[in-house]
Amino acid sequence: MAVELSDYMRRVLRWSWLIAVVTVVGGVIALLLTSQSATNYVTSATVAPPADVSTAAAAQQYVNDFQAASGSRAVQEAVTEETSVPRTTIGDRVSVNRVGDSGLVSVTYTTPINNDPKAEAVVTSVVRNTLSLMYETRVKAADRTVQAADDSIKAAQAVQDANEAQVTAFLAARNYISPASELTSVENQLTQFQIQETDARAAANIASANTFAARVAELTQRRSDLGKDNIAYGSLLANVDTAKLQVGRAQQAKEAALANQAQITPEGQTTFGQRNAAEDRAGTIWRRTLAVMLACFILSVLLVAWLSSLSPAGETDEVAEAGEIPVDASLDIEPELVPELVPEPALRTSTRNRTRLTKHDPDGVTVSAQPS
Repeated sequence: MAVELSDYMRRVLRWSWLIAVVTVVGGVIALLLTSQSATNYVTSATVAPPADVSTAAAAQQYVNDFQAASGSRAVQEAVTEETSVPRTTIGDRVSVNRVGDSGLVSVTYTTPINNDPKAEAVVTSVVRNTLSLMYETRVKAADRTVQAADDSIKAAQAVQDANEAQVTAFLAARNYISPASELTSVENQLTQFQIQETDARAAANIASANTFAARVAELTQRRSDLGKDNIAYGSLLANVDTAKLQVGRAQQAKEAALANQAQITPEGQTTFGQRNAAEDRAGTIWRRTLAVMLACFILSVLLVAWLSSLSPAGETDEVAEAGEIPVDASLDIEPELVPELVPEPALRTSTRNRTRLTKHDPDGVTVSAQPS
């Protein structure tokens, strides 16, 4: 196995020049092509996460969701409809990346057109439609809550208006004199007539006393009627106050719904960081060149490995190239026959294939000798 592996590595080394050539040629071609390409212009905006994204895991999930939503067909078609930019162009030119380890998302639009009028419109539309898709369910639920609060406010306001209309009609029927005020006036008059009646009877002025007594009776009945009106008026006012409380509660519910809606909607949707900024060509050229060189290196290594595997398995090794013929150690070769069988150089064995040879001493005894 060691011999086969070493042979394979020698065959690989014979093709090693191909690796360097393919890598260099690929890098040169990539350098020429990228250096001749047109300058691109970048427009980007930063999107901040909502308030409930407070952990690193939540931030990463938010970025993943944003990237997936922005690349969806629904978002791209919506952007196409709003900006008239083809969907394929949006997919090629728009990129979404996380800003460092934060939850901020950078949305970038790259175009070869200087001062492209569609750049900012595309970025804004991508952000808006992406957020709309991401938060569609939650936003709709918050919108329904806000709408329900609005309906409650309208209903409570309608009740309040109806009660206030009843109060107005009640007062209009009484010349806009409050029953409470009139009742106070009647009670004061009643007290005065009672005093006058008492004084007239004490003075034996029966006629005046009877007049004052009749007046007291009228005011007493009036006081009773006004008392009932005052109770009804108080009830109407209580209904108005209750309706106002309902309106206040509905308004508080709406404020809470709006606050919840504000938390659902992410902040900083279209905070632009770059507008029509020229791309760093030097960095782009070298990055692309190095990427192509790496790809060529890997492909050339695979090609060399394939070419080496196609080399004949019985290819002559270093021993054969040096003129040495390995001798099977299992054979006993008479030294006197060696000159007749093989040429003189073949008697030398390589360090890898040393062979034990058989020799005879002068008495005919066979002995083993290790060749030098």
